[in-house]
Amino acid sequence: MKMQPPTIPPRVSSLLGPSMKEEVSAIKQRKVSAQSARSSASSVPKFIEAQIEVLESDIELADVTIKHLGNRLKRKEMTKAEFDEHKATVEDDIELEAKRIELFQVKNQYKFFQDDLEEMRPSRETIETAYVGLMSSACKKAVVKQKSEYEGNMRQRKEKKGFDQHKFKKDVLAFYAAERPNEDTNSNDHYCVLTGWYSTLTTPNSLKTVVKAAHIVPKSIDGKALSYLFGVTGSAMLGDANNGLPLHNFIEAALDAGRVIIVAKPGTTERNVVFQLVLLDKSLEKMPIRDDIKFKDIDGQELRFLNDNRPAKRYLYFKFVMTYIRCLEEDDSLKLAIMDKLEGKGNMWATAGKYLRKSTLLILAKSAHDNFLPEIFFENTFDTARYSSTLPKEEDELVGEDLKQQLAGLNTGYNQDSDEDESSNED
Repeated sequence: MKMQPPTIPPRVSSLLGPSMKEEVSAIKQRKVSAQSARSSASSVPKFIEAQIEVLESDIELADVTIKHLGNRLKRKEMTKAEFDEHKATVEDDIELEAKRIELFQVKNQYKFFQDDLEEMRPSRETIETAYVGLMSSACKKAVVKQKSEYEGNMRQRKEKKGFDQHKFKKDVLAFYAAERPNEDTNSNDHYCVLTGWYSTLTTPNSLKTVVKAAHIVPKSIDGKALSYLFGVTGSAMLGDANNGLPLHNFIEAALDAGRVIIVAKPGTTERNVVFQLVLLDKSLEKMPIRDDIKFKDIDGQELRFLNDNRPAKRYLYFKFVMTYIRCLEEDDSLKLAIMDKLEGKGNMWATAGKYLRKSTLLILAKSAHDNFLPEIFFENTFDTARYSSTLPKEEDELVGEDLKQQLAGLNTGYNQDSDEDESSNED
């Protein structure tokens, strides 16, 4: 990110009056100050706030200049063609559309950006480098979405019909480097972060793999309610690759059913988190995942990743909390396992992030554990989130109850057969 004030093209600047030039100068100075604060930022929140100020300065400069040009047009001091030309020049030089998209994204998803930047920094040299990578991906998705909505193309219609699981799986495999070519089978192998590599199986109509892109937060839950729980505005980004894990389909089924749980390993550090699987359902211990691995063999096993990318801790924490609550409410044997393997052996969540809105979590937890949850759950919550409004108590309760009903309606049975459309075309 270059240290430079917002610029107005000389031929446009020459059209500005003295008072207007003073206003422009003040905006430029504000941006320079924000750029300086951004460069010296020692924390992620300070960096993001400074970047927001930089973006707002650029946008304000463009808006003020275009407004001044519009006034000149009204006074008939320029033609409509000249106004359109100067307006386009200002927008292009300041990259106005891109700046608006970036500002919209970073404000609406402020908490996600903060969390993700904190998690990315161990593998990046600076906050700025991590931000550029994260924002590049977010803005590309925003542009694609806008184009899709504008054109009303086939992709938009497909998304209205349902979640694009095939695309999600491709993104997850790429994110975790969990796919590689296999010359012997003339197809691709896929990697499970708990049990290793698998070759693709050839069937009469398609190519199949036992590795699935497991959703950490279920894709079927309403995005608005989830967004409020996570403290963001708009989509909760459930289609992002860091809401997935490449897992053997038997493990995916057990995770969906709450028979296993993934936790941050005790003793792990915030900057170097290690995740492990904990088996809750003892009836699965002797069940084979493949010929040489049973469920008991992966109980307590660390997830092994092939690159620096990791699932978002906020999503794994959500899954952890929801599994914990569901076990306490529905199944005596799982309730005992929760108390023994998590509470009794110190396997409760080990990182210190603020992941979920406390008021909504309290509603979700109502009736569980005699209306009581360990205090550690509420150590990982927040009361308010930057740029995310807090609803009045009545509306807050309605959102929580709605989310609770959606979670209760999910299939909780262990089913090894998946009907997800993940068939591989090797494209």
